[in-house]
Parts: sequence; C-alpha cells; structure tokens
Amino acid sequence: MENKKMVEITELSVTVTYNVSIGGLKASKEVREQLLEAYRNGHEINPSGSVLYPEASDWISSAVKEADCLDWSAEITEIA
Repeated sequence: MENKKMVEITELSVTVTYNVSIGGLKASKEVREQLLEAYRNGHEINPSGSVLYPEASDWISSAVKEADCLDWSAEITEIA
C-alpha cells in the first residue's frame, strides 16, 4: 500500500443536512399546530431552541435523532 503524506487542515466548517422519515409519533395538539405552521410557512425549526415554535423545538429534539437518518450530506462552508 502506498504511503500518503498527511497535510493539516487548520479549520473546517461544514453544514450537515440529514433526512429522517419516521411515523407513529405522539405529540400534543400545540406541537402539531406549530409543526404545521412551520411547514406551511417554509420555516426551519432549530432543535436547540426556537422563538416562533418553542414546543415543536423541544419535541423535535427528543423525537428525531441523527441515528434515524436515511441519508445525509455535508456542504463545505469554509476550509483553510
């Protein structure tokens, strides 16, 4: 096997997107309404906290896990 020289990457920033499709979930009516509103308005819900959709944000952070992903991609946003 050929010995390849390693080089240093001093900084790397990526945006990771993964898709999850799961069913049979239970949520409060308020969470469902916030999810529907975000969907209809094309808004993202940040699982770390959302001012517009706080209950949906909390719910998503507990219901959707990276291990559930079907596929994912990484976009390089900065490299040095």
